[in-house]
Amino acid sequence: KEKAKMWGSSIVGFGSYHYVSKSGREGDWMLTGFSPRKQNLTLYLMGGFDVEKDLL
Repeated sequence: KEKAKMWGSSIVGFGSYHYVSKSGREGDWMLTGFSPRKQNLTLYLMGGFDVEKDLL
């Protein structure tokens, strides 16, 4: 189980992964998260699930 972590001032995220972009930029980001907004709830999901179609 992953514990929640704040990513910035308003995003609650779970898990993390390290990425390298095509331009060579590197960083860490959450696997999934959410951010309560004034009128909406924003969800953040890691892409790349097409390789796991059978599980979805």
